[in-house]
Amino acid sequence: MSVVVKELSVMPDHVHVVVLLSQDMSLAKAVGLLKGGSSYVMFRAHPNFTRRYAKGHFWSRGYFYRSV
Repeated sequence: MSVVVKELSVMPDHVHVVVLLSQDMSLAKAVGLLKGGSSYVMFRAHPNFTRRYAKGHFWSRGYFYRSV
């Protein structure tokens, strides 16, 4: 299983990510890994984020995707 980030663009209230997934990686699993991993890194790097995101939810629940 692998997720390769090919492109990343950070906007004020969302991100655009182009990824390459291995055939055995589901989209839901990939999104979970990207959101979970980035949240972990952000909260570790910026402990004061816990004041703004008291429940530990950095990302919204949903996501949009387009397959090409």
